[in-house]
Amino acid sequence: MIGESLRRARRRAHLTQQQVAGRSGIDRAYISKLERGLHDPSTGTVERILQAIRMKGDEKCKEK
Repeated sequence: MIGESLRRARRRAHLTQQQVAGRSGIDRAYISKLERGLHDPSTGTVERILQAIRMKGDEKCKEK
C-alpha cells in the first residue's frame, strides 16, 4: 500500500509528519490519513512528499 511505503520512507529519513508537511506544503493531517490508507493520493502528491523526504539527504550533501 502506498501509505505504508510513504511512512517507511519518512521514518527512514528520521522526519516527522510535521516536517514533511512543512517541506511539501501538504497538510500534516492529510499526510497522516495517507499513511493510514484513508485517502488515495494523486501522483503529484506522492511526488511532493517523496521530494520533501529526499530533501533531507540533499541538505546533508550540501553541508559537506
